[in-house]
Amino acid sequence: MSIARKLSDLSGDDLLTTQDVATFIGVSVRTVESWRQKGKPPKYKRFSHKLLRYRAEDVKKFINQKR
Repeated sequence: MSIARKLSDLSGDDLLTTQDVATFIGVSVRTVESWRQKGKPPKYKRFSHKLLRYRAEDVKKFINQKR
């Protein structure tokens, strides 16, 4: 998925990478990874040991809660 797309253009079920999430939120990839390790939002789904994704809807909720 191109990170050039706006988060508002995404369907709630679209899946985002850690890089996508970091870009949309405006933080580093390492910050998103740190939040994940600490159990902080946004929620994510792990598909395998190395593959995880974030639902666009969960990222939108996270951003809205921060405002």
